Amino acid sequence: MEEDQAESDDLTDHYRNISGGNETKGAYDAMRQAIEIAEKLNERIKESEEYKTYTETIRRLRQESELYARFNEFRRRNCELQFSEGDSNLYDEVFNLTKEYDTILQNSLVSDFMLAEQRLSVRMQEMYEVLTQGLELDYEYLEK
Repeated sequence: MEEDQAESDDLTDHYRNISGGNETKGAYDAMRQAIEIAEKLNERIKESEEYKTYTETIRRLRQESELYARFNEFRRRNCELQFSEGDSNLYDEVFNLTKEYDTILQNSLVSDFMLAEQRLSVRMQEMYEVLTQGLELDYEYLEK
């Protein structure tokens, strides 16, 4: 007779459950270790100067609610342009957008945050590249 098992928030239990519990003990242990390392990595990221600077600059920027709202408008419109598929000239559109929001982008709270965000993003990208190096992941569906 099987005993009832309490539901767990442990990601490794989730991994075991979605795979039907049929994975080998070694594969399960390897994934559990990877998750534990990822949890430690998360804590190290939070301790990094890049992350601390990022959180401090966004905190200061959010204190200026009107400035923060306008900056988010710029960010949203910039993302829309970057991911749009049109016949327009992306360079010209980004240039015009930057010109439209020039006053906001020159603000030291905004520029400090943008610099901190860029530095953190570069480090996160480096980590992602290390994490996925040598993994065979299928991204063909993204290609046209």
